[in-house]
Amino acid sequence: MRAGVAKVNITPPVGLELSGWAFGPSVGILDDLYAKVLLLESDGRKVAIITTDLIGFNTEYATAIREGVASKVNMNANDVLVSCSHTHSGPATMRLRRWGEVDEDYIHVVEKQIIGAATVAAKEMQEARIGAGKGRADGVGVNRRDREGGSVDTEVGVIRVDNSQGEMLAVLMNYSCHPVAAHNYKNMISADYPGYAMGVIEKTKQGRVIALHTTGAAGDINPRQYHDIKYAEKWGNMVGGEALKVAESIETRPDLTLNIVSERVNLPVRKLPTADELKKMIEEGNENLKKLEKEGTPVYHQLMGAYIPIEWAQEALEVVETGRAVEHLEMEIQVVRLNDAILVAMPGEIFVDIGLNIKQASPYPYTFVIEMANGAIAYLPTRKAFEVGGYEPEHAAKIYGTYLLTSDTQNIIEEGVNRIIRRV
Repeated sequence: MRAGVAKVNITPPVGLELSGWAFGPSVGILDDLYAKVLLLESDGRKVAIITTDLIGFNTEYATAIREGVASKVNMNANDVLVSCSHTHSGPATMRLRRWGEVDEDYIHVVEKQIIGAATVAAKEMQEARIGAGKGRADGVGVNRRDREGGSVDTEVGVIRVDNSQGEMLAVLMNYSCHPVAAHNYKNMISADYPGYAMGVIEKTKQGRVIALHTTGAAGDINPRQYHDIKYAEKWGNMVGGEALKVAESIETRPDLTLNIVSERVNLPVRKLPTADELKKMIEEGNENLKKLEKEGTPVYHQLMGAYIPIEWAQEALEVVETGRAVEHLEMEIQVVRLNDAILVAMPGEIFVDIGLNIKQASPYPYTFVIEMANGAIAYLPTRKAFEVGGYEPEHAAKIYGTYLLTSDTQNIIEEGVNRIIRRV
Protein backbone atom coordinates (compact mmCIF):
# COMPACT_ATOMS: atom_id res chain seq x y z
CA MET A 1 0.00 0.00 0.00
CA ARG A 2 0.92 3.64 -0.40
CA ALA A 3 -0.19 6.76 1.45
CA GLY A 4 0.10 10.51 1.26
CA VAL A 5 -1.21 13.19 3.61
CA ALA A 6 -1.49 16.97 3.48
CA LYS A 7 -3.18 19.87 5.24
CA VAL A 8 -4.12 23.43 4.33
CA ASN A 9 -5.20 26.41 6.41
CA ILE A 10 -8.77 27.42 5.48
CA THR A 11 -9.36 30.04 8.19
CA PRO A 12 -11.78 32.63 6.76
CA PRO A 13 -11.32 36.39 6.94
CA VAL A 14 -12.77 37.96 10.08
CA GLY A 15 -16.19 39.38 9.32
CA LEU A 16 -17.70 36.42 7.50
CA GLU A 17 -20.94 35.28 9.09
CA LEU A 18 -20.77 32.34 11.48
CA SER A 19 -23.16 29.41 11.32
CA GLY A 20 -24.80 26.93 13.67
CA TRP A 21 -27.05 29.67 15.00
CA ALA A 22 -27.86 33.29 14.10
CA PHE A 23 -24.55 34.58 15.44
CA GLY A 24 -23.86 37.24 12.82
CA PRO A 25 -20.33 38.15 11.66
CA SER A 26 -17.20 36.74 13.28
CA VAL A 27 -15.12 39.29 15.19
CA GLY A 28 -11.87 37.38 15.70
CA ILE A 29 -9.98 34.09 15.51
CA LEU A 30 -9.38 31.80 18.48
CA ASP A 31 -7.70 29.06 16.46
CA ASP A 32 -7.17 28.28 12.80
CA LEU A 33 -9.37 26.02 10.69
CA TYR A 34 -7.86 23.34 8.43
CA ALA A 35 -8.74 20.96 5.65
CA LYS A 36 -6.76 17.72 5.64
CA VAL A 37 -6.42 14.98 3.06
CA LEU A 38 -5.38 11.37 3.64
CA LEU A 39 -4.85 9.53 0.36
CA LEU A 40 -4.48 5.74 0.41
CA GLU A 41 -3.79 3.36 -2.47
CA SER A 42 -3.74 -0.42 -2.76
CA ASP A 43 -3.66 -2.57 -5.91
CA GLY A 44 -4.37 0.45 -8.09
CA ARG A 45 -7.45 1.62 -6.13
CA LYS A 46 -7.40 4.91 -4.24
CA VAL A 47 -9.49 6.44 -1.48
CA ALA A 48 -9.25 10.08 -0.42
CA ILE A 49 -10.44 10.87 3.10
CA ILE A 50 -10.91 14.61 3.55
CA THR A 51 -11.73 16.33 6.82
CA THR A 52 -12.59 20.00 7.31
CA ASP A 53 -13.11 22.23 10.33
CA LEU A 54 -16.42 23.50 8.96
CA ILE A 55 -20.11 23.13 9.78
CA GLY A 56 -21.09 21.32 6.60
CA PHE A 57 -21.41 21.33 2.83
CA ASN A 58 -24.53 21.13 0.73
CA THR A 59 -24.49 18.02 -1.43
CA GLU A 60 -23.83 19.82 -4.72
CA TYR A 61 -20.80 21.58 -3.25
CA ALA A 62 -19.46 18.36 -1.71
CA THR A 63 -19.90 16.72 -5.11
CA ALA A 64 -17.90 19.48 -6.79
CA ILE A 65 -15.04 18.91 -4.33
CA ARG A 66 -15.15 15.14 -4.85
CA GLU A 67 -15.11 15.51 -8.62
CA GLY A 68 -12.31 18.09 -8.50
CA VAL A 69 -10.14 15.90 -6.28
CA ALA A 70 -10.85 12.82 -8.41
CA SER A 71 -9.85 14.64 -11.58
CA LYS A 72 -6.56 15.88 -10.14
CA VAL A 73 -5.39 12.62 -8.56
CA ASN A 74 -6.79 10.21 -11.16
CA MET A 75 -9.43 8.36 -9.17
CA ASN A 76 -13.17 7.76 -8.98
CA ALA A 77 -15.21 10.60 -7.45
CA ASN A 78 -17.31 8.05 -5.54
CA ASP A 79 -14.09 6.99 -3.78
CA VAL A 80 -13.61 10.45 -2.28
CA LEU A 81 -14.99 10.97 1.23
CA VAL A 82 -15.30 14.62 2.23
CA SER A 83 -16.46 15.35 5.77
CA CYS A 84 -17.08 18.35 7.99
CA SER A 85 -16.55 18.37 11.74
CA HIS A 86 -19.75 20.44 12.15
CA THR A 87 -18.13 23.11 14.31
CA HIS A 88 -20.61 25.83 15.27
CA SER A 89 -17.78 28.37 15.52
CA GLY A 90 -16.91 28.51 11.84
CA PRO A 91 -18.17 30.33 8.77
CA ALA A 92 -21.43 29.60 6.98
CA THR A 93 -20.58 27.03 4.31
CA MET A 94 -24.03 25.49 3.79
CA ARG A 95 -27.56 26.79 3.54
CA LEU A 96 -29.19 27.04 6.95
CA ARG A 97 -32.11 29.44 7.12
CA ARG A 98 -31.29 32.63 9.06
CA TRP A 99 -28.12 30.97 10.39
CA GLY A 100 -25.51 32.85 8.43
CA GLU A 101 -25.15 33.83 4.78
CA VAL A 102 -22.76 31.69 2.75
CA ASP A 103 -19.90 33.68 1.23
CA GLU A 104 -19.61 32.16 -2.25
CA ASP A 105 -16.12 33.54 -2.80
CA TYR A 106 -14.87 31.87 0.38
CA ILE A 107 -16.33 28.44 -0.33
CA HIS A 108 -14.90 28.45 -3.85
CA VAL A 109 -11.49 29.31 -2.40
CA VAL A 110 -11.87 26.40 0.05
CA GLU A 111 -12.76 24.09 -2.83
CA LYS A 112 -9.54 25.04 -4.63
CA GLN A 113 -7.53 24.67 -1.42
CA ILE A 114 -8.87 21.17 -0.78
CA ILE A 115 -8.13 20.09 -4.33
CA GLY A 116 -4.66 21.58 -3.97
CA ALA A 117 -4.06 19.68 -0.73
CA ALA A 118 -5.16 16.46 -2.42
CA THR A 119 -2.65 17.13 -5.19
CA VAL A 120 0.11 17.57 -2.60
CA ALA A 121 -0.91 14.33 -0.87
CA ALA A 122 -0.77 12.53 -4.22
CA LYS A 123 2.72 13.84 -4.94
CA GLU A 124 3.91 12.68 -1.52
CA MET A 125 2.56 9.13 -1.82
CA GLN A 126 4.98 6.60 -0.37
CA GLU A 127 5.09 2.99 0.76
CA ALA A 128 3.10 2.81 3.98
CA ARG A 129 1.61 0.72 6.74
CA ILE A 130 -1.83 0.89 8.36
CA GLY A 131 -3.69 -0.28 11.45
CA ALA A 132 -6.80 0.45 13.49
CA GLY A 133 -7.74 0.62 17.15
CA LYS A 134 -10.24 2.07 19.56
CA GLY A 135 -10.44 3.45 23.06
CA ARG A 136 -12.89 5.42 25.21
CA ALA A 137 -13.28 9.02 26.31
CA ASP A 138 -15.96 8.95 28.99
CA GLY A 139 -17.68 11.99 30.42
CA VAL A 140 -17.41 14.22 27.37
CA GLY A 141 -20.86 14.02 25.80
CA VAL A 142 -24.42 13.83 27.04
CA ASN A 143 -27.63 12.99 25.23
CA ARG A 144 -29.30 16.36 24.89
CA ARG A 145 -32.78 14.85 24.53
CA ASP A 146 -32.42 12.70 27.66
CA ARG A 147 -29.56 13.83 29.89
CA GLU A 148 -30.17 11.19 32.53
CA GLY A 149 -30.82 7.98 30.61
CA GLY A 150 -30.16 8.72 26.96
CA SER A 151 -27.59 6.83 24.92
CA VAL A 152 -24.06 8.13 24.33
CA ASP A 153 -21.14 6.68 22.38
CA THR A 154 -17.83 7.22 24.14
CA GLU A 155 -15.71 5.23 21.67
CA VAL A 156 -12.64 6.91 20.19
CA GLY A 157 -11.97 5.27 16.84
CA VAL A 158 -8.46 5.51 15.41
CA ILE A 159 -6.79 4.70 12.09
CA ARG A 160 -3.00 4.97 12.14
CA VAL A 161 -0.89 5.31 9.01
CA ASP A 162 2.91 4.93 9.07
CA ASN A 163 5.69 5.17 6.54
CA SER A 164 7.46 1.96 5.53
CA GLN A 165 9.82 2.27 8.53
CA GLY A 166 6.91 2.30 10.98
CA GLU A 167 7.11 6.03 11.70
CA MET A 168 3.73 7.66 12.20
CA LEU A 169 2.47 9.80 9.29
CA ALA A 170 -1.21 10.34 10.06
CA VAL A 171 -3.85 9.60 12.66
CA LEU A 172 -7.53 9.62 11.74
CA MET A 173 -9.84 9.80 14.77
CA ASN A 174 -13.59 9.46 15.14
CA TYR A 175 -15.73 10.65 18.06
CA SER A 176 -19.46 11.20 18.55
CA CYS A 177 -20.15 14.62 20.05
CA HIS A 178 -21.50 17.86 18.58
CA PRO A 179 -18.64 20.40 18.27
CA VAL A 180 -20.48 23.10 20.20
CA ALA A 181 -18.21 23.48 23.23
CA ALA A 182 -17.33 27.00 22.06
CA HIS A 183 -20.87 27.66 20.81
CA ASN A 184 -21.80 31.34 21.09
CA TYR A 185 -18.40 32.25 22.54
CA LYS A 186 -17.82 35.91 21.68
CA ASN A 187 -18.42 35.34 17.94
CA MET A 188 -14.92 33.96 17.56
CA ILE A 189 -13.76 31.49 14.91
CA SER A 190 -12.70 28.10 16.28
CA ALA A 191 -12.43 24.45 15.25
CA ASP A 192 -13.96 23.69 18.67
CA TYR A 193 -12.95 20.53 20.55
CA PRO A 194 -11.89 18.60 17.39
CA GLY A 195 -9.23 21.25 16.77
CA TYR A 196 -7.80 20.76 20.25
CA ALA A 197 -8.03 16.97 19.88
CA MET A 198 -6.01 17.05 16.68
CA GLY A 199 -3.65 19.54 18.27
CA VAL A 200 -2.78 17.10 21.06
CA ILE A 201 -1.38 14.67 18.51
CA GLU A 202 0.26 17.17 16.18
CA LYS A 203 1.95 19.09 19.00
CA THR A 204 3.10 15.94 20.77
CA LYS A 205 4.58 14.69 17.51
CA GLN A 206 6.11 18.13 16.84
CA GLY A 207 4.37 18.56 13.50
CA ARG A 208 5.67 15.32 12.00
CA VAL A 209 2.19 13.77 12.09
CA ILE A 210 -1.05 15.09 10.61
CA ALA A 211 -4.15 14.35 12.68
CA LEU A 212 -7.60 14.23 11.14
CA HIS A 213 -10.93 14.29 12.98
CA THR A 214 -14.28 12.91 11.88
CA THR A 215 -17.47 13.38 13.86
CA GLY A 216 -19.43 10.24 14.62
CA ALA A 217 -23.18 9.83 15.13
CA ALA A 218 -23.65 12.96 17.23
CA GLY A 219 -27.01 14.34 16.12
CA ASP A 220 -28.38 14.23 19.67
CA ILE A 221 -25.09 14.42 21.60
CA ASN A 222 -23.75 17.66 23.10
CA PRO A 223 -20.75 18.28 25.36
CA ARG A 224 -21.60 18.14 29.06
CA GLN A 225 -20.50 21.73 29.40
CA TYR A 226 -20.17 24.31 26.64
CA HIS A 227 -20.44 28.00 25.66
CA ASP A 228 -16.79 28.62 26.56
CA ILE A 229 -13.50 27.94 24.80
CA LYS A 230 -12.15 26.35 27.99
CA TYR A 231 -14.59 23.48 27.44
CA ALA A 232 -13.47 23.04 23.84
CA GLU A 233 -9.93 22.66 25.17
CA LYS A 234 -11.01 20.35 28.01
CA TRP A 235 -13.00 17.94 25.84
CA GLY A 236 -10.51 18.14 22.99
CA ASN A 237 -7.64 17.22 25.28
CA MET A 238 -9.58 14.21 26.57
CA VAL A 239 -10.51 12.92 23.11
CA GLY A 240 -7.14 13.73 21.55
CA GLY A 241 -5.23 12.27 24.47
CA GLU A 242 -7.10 9.00 24.18
CA ALA A 243 -6.67 8.95 20.40
CA LEU A 244 -2.91 9.40 20.79
CA LYS A 245 -2.76 6.65 23.42
CA VAL A 246 -4.64 4.28 21.11
CA ALA A 247 -2.54 5.25 18.09
CA GLU A 248 0.68 4.53 19.96
CA SER A 249 -0.56 1.01 20.73
CA ILE A 250 -1.61 0.08 17.18
CA GLU A 251 0.53 -2.39 15.27
CA THR A 252 0.53 -1.42 11.61
CA ARG A 253 0.94 -3.72 8.61
CA PRO A 254 2.15 -3.09 5.04
CA ASP A 255 -0.81 -4.62 3.21
CA LEU A 256 -4.23 -3.04 2.73
CA THR A 257 -7.50 -4.59 1.65
CA LEU A 258 -9.21 -1.51 0.26
CA ASN A 259 -12.75 -1.33 -1.04
CA ILE A 260 -15.31 1.44 -1.33
CA VAL A 261 -19.01 0.94 -1.96
CA SER A 262 -21.54 3.75 -2.33
CA GLU A 263 -25.28 3.31 -2.62
CA ARG A 264 -28.17 5.76 -2.64
CA VAL A 265 -31.26 5.15 -0.56
CA ASN A 266 -34.59 6.98 -0.59
CA LEU A 267 -35.83 8.43 2.68
CA PRO A 268 -39.62 9.00 2.59
CA VAL A 269 -40.80 12.50 3.45
CA ARG A 270 -44.05 13.73 4.91
CA LYS A 271 -46.59 15.15 2.52
CA LEU A 272 -46.58 18.93 2.45
CA PRO A 273 -49.66 20.75 3.77
CA THR A 274 -52.20 21.93 1.21
CA ALA A 275 -51.97 25.40 -0.30
CA ASP A 276 -54.78 26.63 1.95
CA GLU A 277 -53.12 25.17 5.03
CA LEU A 278 -49.80 26.79 4.13
CA LYS A 279 -51.46 30.17 3.55
CA LYS A 280 -53.05 29.88 6.98
CA MET A 281 -49.65 28.98 8.50
CA ILE A 282 -48.12 32.08 6.91
CA GLU A 283 -50.96 34.30 8.14
CA GLU A 284 -50.77 32.93 11.68
CA GLY A 285 -47.00 33.18 11.62
CA ASN A 286 -47.10 36.85 10.70
CA GLU A 287 -49.61 37.53 13.47
CA ASN A 288 -47.37 35.70 15.93
CA LEU A 289 -44.34 37.67 14.73
CA LYS A 290 -46.09 40.99 15.40
CA LYS A 291 -46.95 39.77 18.89
CA LEU A 292 -43.39 38.59 19.60
CA GLU A 293 -41.89 41.86 18.35
CA LYS A 294 -44.34 43.91 20.40
CA GLU A 295 -43.48 41.92 23.54
CA GLY A 296 -39.75 42.31 22.91
CA THR A 297 -39.27 38.55 22.80
CA PRO A 298 -35.63 37.38 22.44
CA VAL A 299 -34.39 36.86 18.88
CA TYR A 300 -34.24 33.07 19.33
CA HIS A 301 -38.00 32.85 19.91
CA GLN A 302 -38.73 35.23 17.04
CA LEU A 303 -36.65 33.10 14.68
CA MET A 304 -37.95 29.70 15.77
CA GLY A 305 -41.53 30.84 16.39
CA ALA A 306 -42.05 33.06 13.38
CA TYR A 307 -39.38 33.91 10.80
CA ILE A 308 -38.18 30.37 10.08
CA PRO A 309 -41.61 28.66 9.89
CA ILE A 310 -43.04 31.55 7.84
CA GLU A 311 -40.24 31.38 5.28
CA TRP A 312 -40.41 27.59 5.11
CA ALA A 313 -44.17 27.76 4.53
CA GLN A 314 -43.69 30.36 1.79
CA GLU A 315 -41.23 28.09 -0.01
CA ALA A 316 -43.46 25.06 0.52
CA LEU A 317 -46.44 26.98 -0.89
CA GLU A 318 -44.53 27.70 -4.09
CA VAL A 319 -43.60 24.01 -4.38
CA VAL A 320 -47.22 22.91 -3.87
CA GLU A 321 -48.66 25.45 -6.30
CA THR A 322 -46.17 24.49 -9.02
CA GLY A 323 -46.61 20.75 -8.48
CA ARG A 324 -42.93 20.14 -7.64
CA ALA A 325 -43.37 18.22 -4.38
CA VAL A 326 -41.36 15.02 -3.98
CA GLU A 327 -42.02 11.84 -2.02
CA HIS A 328 -38.48 11.14 -0.81
CA LEU A 329 -35.02 12.57 -0.23
CA GLU A 330 -32.12 10.72 -1.83
CA MET A 331 -29.18 10.02 0.47
CA GLU A 332 -25.80 8.46 -0.26
CA ILE A 333 -24.34 5.88 2.08
CA GLN A 334 -20.62 5.36 1.52
CA VAL A 335 -18.67 2.54 3.16
CA VAL A 336 -14.87 2.40 3.03
CA ARG A 337 -13.08 -0.80 4.02
CA LEU A 338 -9.52 -0.57 5.36
CA ASN A 339 -8.60 -4.16 6.31
CA ASP A 340 -10.61 -4.92 9.46
CA ALA A 341 -11.89 -1.35 9.80
CA ILE A 342 -14.74 0.34 7.96
CA LEU A 343 -15.85 3.95 7.69
CA VAL A 344 -19.60 4.47 7.25
CA ALA A 345 -20.22 7.97 5.88
CA MET A 346 -23.58 9.73 5.55
CA PRO A 347 -24.69 13.31 4.77
CA GLY A 348 -26.67 14.23 7.85
CA GLU A 349 -26.75 14.65 11.62
CA ILE A 350 -27.09 11.04 12.70
CA PHE A 351 -28.67 10.14 16.03
CA VAL A 352 -26.36 8.19 18.30
CA ASP A 353 -28.56 5.08 18.59
CA ILE A 354 -28.39 4.62 14.83
CA GLY A 355 -24.60 4.75 15.03
CA LEU A 356 -24.52 2.31 17.93
CA ASN A 357 -26.81 -0.11 16.08
CA ILE A 358 -24.60 0.03 12.99
CA LYS A 359 -21.55 -0.78 15.10
CA GLN A 360 -23.29 -3.63 16.90
CA ALA A 361 -24.47 -5.23 13.65
CA SER A 362 -21.16 -4.82 11.83
CA PRO A 363 -18.87 -7.85 11.42
CA TYR A 364 -15.86 -5.52 11.44
CA PRO A 365 -14.22 -4.91 14.83
CA TYR A 366 -13.48 -1.30 13.97
CA THR A 367 -16.61 0.34 12.59
CA PHE A 368 -16.58 4.12 12.59
CA VAL A 369 -19.65 6.13 11.57
CA ILE A 370 -19.04 9.57 10.04
CA GLU A 371 -21.76 12.18 9.87
CA MET A 372 -21.91 15.34 7.73
CA ALA A 373 -20.02 13.51 4.99
CA ASN A 374 -20.42 14.04 1.24
CA GLY A 375 -23.09 16.65 1.87
CA ALA A 376 -25.73 17.53 4.43
CA ILE A 377 -29.43 16.87 3.92
CA ALA A 378 -31.05 16.87 7.37
CA TYR A 379 -31.09 15.48 10.88
CA LEU A 380 -31.42 11.69 10.82
CA PRO A 381 -33.36 10.80 14.00
CA THR A 382 -34.51 7.48 15.42
CA ARG A 383 -38.05 6.12 15.27
CA LYS A 384 -38.41 6.91 18.98
CA ALA A 385 -37.40 10.53 18.41
CA PHE A 386 -40.11 10.89 15.77
CA GLU A 387 -42.65 9.53 18.25
CA VAL A 388 -41.57 12.00 20.93
CA GLY A 389 -41.18 14.97 18.59
CA GLY A 390 -39.09 18.04 19.29
CA TYR A 391 -36.49 20.11 17.51
CA GLU A 392 -34.62 17.53 15.42
CA PRO A 393 -37.55 15.59 13.88
CA GLU A 394 -40.03 18.47 13.65
CA HIS A 395 -38.30 21.84 13.33
CA ALA A 396 -34.74 21.43 12.04
CA ALA A 397 -35.89 20.58 8.50
CA LYS A 398 -37.32 24.09 8.24
CA ILE A 399 -33.86 25.49 8.99
CA TYR A 400 -32.28 23.12 6.47
CA GLY A 401 -34.96 24.23 4.01
CA THR A 402 -36.14 20.74 3.21
CA TYR A 403 -38.96 18.26 3.75
CA LEU A 404 -39.78 16.64 7.07
CA LEU A 405 -38.69 13.00 7.18
CA THR A 406 -40.77 10.10 8.49
CA SER A 407 -40.32 7.54 11.26
CA ASP A 408 -39.11 5.04 8.64
CA THR A 409 -35.77 6.89 8.48
CA GLN A 410 -33.93 4.75 11.01
CA ASN A 411 -34.92 1.40 9.51
CA ILE A 412 -34.04 2.46 5.97
CA ILE A 413 -30.62 3.74 7.05
CA GLU A 414 -29.72 0.72 9.16
CA GLU A 415 -30.92 -1.77 6.54
CA GLY A 416 -29.06 0.12 3.83
CA VAL A 417 -25.82 0.23 5.79
CA ASN A 418 -26.01 -3.46 6.68
CA ARG A 419 -26.62 -4.32 3.02
CA ILE A 420 -23.64 -2.27 1.84
CA ILE A 421 -21.34 -3.67 4.53
CA ARG A 422 -22.02 -7.16 3.18
CA ARG A 423 -20.77 -5.98 -0.23
CA VAL A 424 -17.62 -4.23 0.95
